[in-house]
Amino acid sequence: MKMRNGLMISIVAGLLLSSVAPAMAASPVQTGSSYIAVDQTSLHATLLNQDPVSAEPGSYVNLLFKLENWGTQPMSSAAFKLVQAFPFSLDAGTDATVQLGTIGSLAEGSTSYFVKYKLKVDADAVKGDNQIKVQFGNSTMLSQQTFNVSVSNPRTDFDVLTQGSTSSASATALTSTNLVIANIGANTAYSTVVSIPDQSGFRVSGDYASIVGNLNAGDYTLVSFTVVPVNETGAPAQNGRRNLTVDVSYTDGLGIRRTAEKQVPVDVSGFSSGLAGRTRTTTSSGTFQLFGSTGMTYIVIGIVGIAAIVLLFKFVGRKKKMKG
Repeated sequence: MKMRNGLMISIVAGLLLSSVAPAMAASPVQTGSSYIAVDQTSLHATLLNQDPVSAEPGSYVNLLFKLENWGTQPMSSAAFKLVQAFPFSLDAGTDATVQLGTIGSLAEGSTSYFVKYKLKVDADAVKGDNQIKVQFGNSTMLSQQTFNVSVSNPRTDFDVLTQGSTSSASATALTSTNLVIANIGANTAYSTVVSIPDQSGFRVSGDYASIVGNLNAGDYTLVSFTVVPVNETGAPAQNGRRNLTVDVSYTDGLGIRRTAEKQVPVDVSGFSSGLAGRTRTTTSSGTFQLFGSTGMTYIVIGIVGIAAIVLLFKFVGRKKKMKG
């Protein structure tokens, strides 16, 4: 009886071992820092890089994924697919699925597979981490992973107004034209520089740029320029005002240099009499000069007078020679 019971125990133990052995052979084995799945395919995806590091709403972001096979068995007909969902999307005509073919066993490091996507970020994307899903594998085994993509709007915006512009006695220039630069956005503007670019209707006398430095959200500062309004075709004064183009350049929180162009109304009605008939010319040195209609008349008269005097001296000289 004891012998029969021992035999039964041996048979049951053998059956259990035979059923457990394959499972043990197929189980993942941790060896140091490497992960190896024995006798099977084990695909693993990694979001390797995001450019820029924080995606901007309304712009694009590049994502680079790495696909590895930690198993000792290869996978044929493998593919990698990006699941499009708000706030990320591909441009029209771009395939979300990338065919990889056969992925070899233990494909890690330099033997990994790399997949890159250029995604449009919706203008209404929420600031912070936004999830994106990818699928990979083949028809018999499909895996899915989710990754976080950082989204933020590093830009800021400005309001630019004139304050206390005064004209000189000759009414040909705006002296100490004060511009109020207000940071009305949500982010700090670093290394801010305010400048007035070349444009029709105005010229700058003296410095055309002013360094502001850092301008926090909600703060404002004053900068001053000397601006000369000039009559130009295509830039007439409307109701005594012209738009002065002002550039506000700054570095955002991601280290990207940006420029916000602003149109600032400037009252030039006080210059109508002083600017009548004036035109803008450029000298060989590239500086601008203004000549009025009355001034041109005096110049012409002066030139004619000098020519008449020269002719008179020549005529008197000839008479003396004839007498001699």
